[in-house]
Formats: sequence, C-alpha cells, structure tokens
Amino acid sequence: MFLLWLPYGVINYNNNRLHREHKIVVAAVYMPIDIKPPHSDLERLVQYCNSQKISLILGCDANAHHSLWGSKNCNYRGQALCEYLATTDIEVVNQGSEPTFCVGNKKMVIDITLASRELLPDINEWQAMPGDSLSDHREIQFKLVHHAAPVKRINWQTYNDELCARVGLWISRVETPANIERELTNINSAIIKSFEVAFPEHKVGGRSTVPWWNRELKQLRRKANKAFHTAF
Repeated sequence: MFLLWLPYGVINYNNNRLHREHKIVVAAVYMPIDIKPPHSDLERLVQYCNSQKISLILGCDANAHHSLWGSKNCNYRGQALCEYLATTDIEVVNQGSEPTFCVGNKKMVIDITLASRELLPDINEWQAMPGDSLSDHREIQFKLVHHAAPVKRINWQTYNDELCARVGLWISRVETPANIERELTNINSAIIKSFEVAFPEHKVGGRSTVPWWNRELKQLRRKANKAFHTAF
C-alpha cells in the first residue's frame, strides 16, 4: 500500500525588505517492496506541486539501496528511483551513511528525505537520531531555516549576451558517451566563463561569520587542534 500524509505547511520569513509567505507540501511516503519505484501516486504528487509552484518535502521509507543516500550497495529499486529523480527538481537531503533501519543484525539506509531543489539551502543539520524511536526505523531530524540571500551585483544582460556568443547555434553529433562528455565540458565552460564576465570577482566584507558555524563545530575544531598538537 502506498501512503501519503499531505498537510500544507506555511512558512513566513523576512527576506531583507521583502516579507513572503511560502507554501510547502510535506508528505510521508511508503514505497512497497513489490512495486518498482516511483509509484504513480508519487509521480502525481510531484507533478501537482510542480504545476502549482509549491515546494515539496518527502520523508520516504523507500525500501531501496543506493550510494546516493548512503547505502553500501545499489539495487534495482535504488537505481530506478535515482533515474526518476533525475527527471525532476527533487533532490536527496540525506547526509552521511548512518543506518536508518535497524532490526537485529540488519542495519540499512532505506529511509530517504527528499526536497525541492529551491529548499536545499534552507535544510540544515540532517541526521538519523541515535536514540530509541520505538520502531525499527530511526527518527530523522533536520532544521528548515531560511537565510536571506545577499543581493549580488550581476549583470544578467551581459551574462546572456556572453553565453549566446559562446554557445551560438549548437551543431554537433552526440552518439557516444565520449561525445556526451565533450559537449557537457563545452557547455559547462561556456556557463562559467560567461558568469565570470558578468560577475567579476571582488572583495566581500562586513560579515566575519557564516550561517552554518555552530557550537558543535567550534568544539570539534578545538579537539582537532588539541589532537594535532599532541600528535606533533
């Protein structure tokens, strides 16, 4: 059986001078072991959120293995799910390879957190909690915090002109993996060089801290420094 829990969450935040209300669909998803992912219900949900321009967060019991979310091996279910995700703007949030499913001697990473690409900068401190969850699945926690992006001095017209000039009318034969790699390299180079022209490097000042630095990292740095001096 495929289960979805679909409450609408409304997140209010201040983006510098702009106050915006952001709608997010949060869903719990179970992917049956006897049905190859993705299930049609999941596809309909993703299509709906995409058509309505609503962000999406999914907590999934995927019953699938893949190195993308920290599994030690890949199986056909994991491969099928990855191939589907590649066609969407949904990304895997999992960090590390801590098991999320533990029963007896079996420890696996089969629980996946997925989120719309635009939410990735705001999702922090994802972790499988070590305590007892009264289930064979570990409790998953993360923080959703919006950080207002700084206004960047980029000339988009210059970027567009540069990119069009570098790419131009694209005429090329793509028949082998080597051809694909060559064209991807060319496109990537054109994008980077166009951006560098439109947004030259400049010194940034005014803020001495970064939003991701916290007390835990500070303590770890002290331990690392102490260990280094002891070893030295």
